[in-house]
Amino acid sequence: MSRRPPVASHHQHQQRQKSGYDNQGYQGHQGHQGHFCWNSALDHSNCYRTNVSAPHVNNPMAVNSPRREHPSTDDEISEHEDFNNDPSVKIVQNTHKRPRQHSHNHNLRSIVSGQQVMTLSTDQLDSTSCHQQQITTTAILSTNNNDLLTPEAERFAQTRYPFPPFILRFPLVNVKEQKVAEELCKYLNDNKQIHLELIGYRRSKLKCGLNESDILLFVKDSLLFSFLYDDNNWSTTLLGSSFTRPYSTSIPPQLSLMVKGVGLAIDFDNFILELKTKFTSLTNVIRIKNKEQQDTKLVKLEFSYPQEREDLLHCGKVFVSSLTFPVEEYLAQARVLICSKCCGIGHFRRQCQQNKEMCKKCGQMYDDVKQHLTVCTQIPRCIHCGGGHMSNDMKCVKVKQFRADLTRRLLSTAAHASISTVSNPNYHHNQADFPQLGAPQRPYISSVQNGQKSDIVAK
Repeated sequence: MSRRPPVASHHQHQQRQKSGYDNQGYQGHQGHQGHFCWNSALDHSNCYRTNVSAPHVNNPMAVNSPRREHPSTDDEISEHEDFNNDPSVKIVQNTHKRPRQHSHNHNLRSIVSGQQVMTLSTDQLDSTSCHQQQITTTAILSTNNNDLLTPEAERFAQTRYPFPPFILRFPLVNVKEQKVAEELCKYLNDNKQIHLELIGYRRSKLKCGLNESDILLFVKDSLLFSFLYDDNNWSTTLLGSSFTRPYSTSIPPQLSLMVKGVGLAIDFDNFILELKTKFTSLTNVIRIKNKEQQDTKLVKLEFSYPQEREDLLHCGKVFVSSLTFPVEEYLAQARVLICSKCCGIGHFRRQCQQNKEMCKKCGQMYDDVKQHLTVCTQIPRCIHCGGGHMSNDMKCVKVKQFRADLTRRLLSTAAHASISTVSNPNYHHNQADFPQLGAPQRPYISSVQNGQKSDIVAK
């Protein structure tokens, strides 16, 4: 038997070894620390990715990966031609060579994204590209909203009036809001022995008739809110004129609680009846729905008086129908700042850089509102998402995404502030200057679990 030429086989082995490293995930050209390998033992329609470290002197491990049938770079083509045209190379043929089994399917594609190479089947390509497109769209929306997360937007969400206003409608045009507030405070002090403290009031004609005016009153705390929430504490006339309350004021989050774990199989009518029997100031019992408008196991309790709410929150649980349900503080959604001039998100009107006004209904810009009313299409069109709703609608997709990003920012900022305060070694508490407070309410930031944070963000 003739002996194989050692030069040719050794040279061919080096060329195969070099081409093998060049073809495995473009190791020589892409500069990755690892590459992707194909396992021929698996089904041809399934692909998997294995991270293999680069070959080293101390790590001479062979990698079982298929060689590409066609080279894709000029360097590989030139090396292949030099090898074939070398006169000192002798071709050695093996007559007992096994037929090569191709592990690649004819419908497999190579997707090059940046510096990564992945091998996917046609079905997997369609589903993966669809999923990646959704992730990319969400990432773009989140990136754009992060640009709008201004200090003004955070301050608006945290420091605006914490309680909804009480609206009084007068059949007058030039009613003075300060006189109305002073008259109401005097009436409650003389007749109800209630010292009313207001943190704000203003006049509005946005939803009034031609000869009407609305006065909006903002109270200071939850106790004063509960006093004005009772219709029996109101006067029939103010400043010698009758007035009406066109809208019922909603219960704020400061007077609400959340009951968890209320199953869908529970008789909800009996559940409400038993709760209202135990708590006389309980006004509304609402089962929370998710974004698909399906009932969940969360139930919101709204109280008209703060004392029963604080007692139940301090207890931390409620007994209904021989069952125990945990009770936690209700976390309201963050308020979104929308400019009244351009309907943009994240800034006030005085900070707006747009010269013209923006119609919040049709989405067109105008100089004169009277001229625009004659040509307005009255067809709602959002300037943010292009949907068939007004541009300041809180149900807009981009407004919801902005609220979700803003909520994450507020929660992370509060958590970081608490950690920084605890871990500060230079902090020394002075009991004389800052006396310790009494028993606080149940903290809601530290008690929020990861699952509840996701529910809050998704609202």
